[in-house]
Amino acid sequence: MLDKENMLNAKRSIMIDTSGRAKVTCILADLKSFSSVREAASEVRSKTKSIDVLILNAGIAVTDLELIDGIESIQVFIL
Repeated sequence: MLDKENMLNAKRSIMIDTSGRAKVTCILADLKSFSSVREAASEVRSKTKSIDVLILNAGIAVTDLELIDGIESIQVFIL
C-alpha cells in the first residue's frame, strides 16, 4: 500500500535529525507495478544525477504472485 504520509514523516524526521542539512527527495512508487517503477526511475533521473542513499521500505509475503502489467514478478528487485 502506498503511504505518502509515512514517507513525508520519515523525511521530516531525517530533516530534524540532520538539522535541515540533508537534501531529501522522496519518490513514491507502487513496487508491484512495472509502470510505476519506470515512472519513479524517470522521476529520479529528472531530479538528480546520482543517488547517495536509497531508503527502500518494501516488505513482501508471497503466497500467489499477482499478475501486474501481464507479468508475475516482484518489481522491488528491479528498482
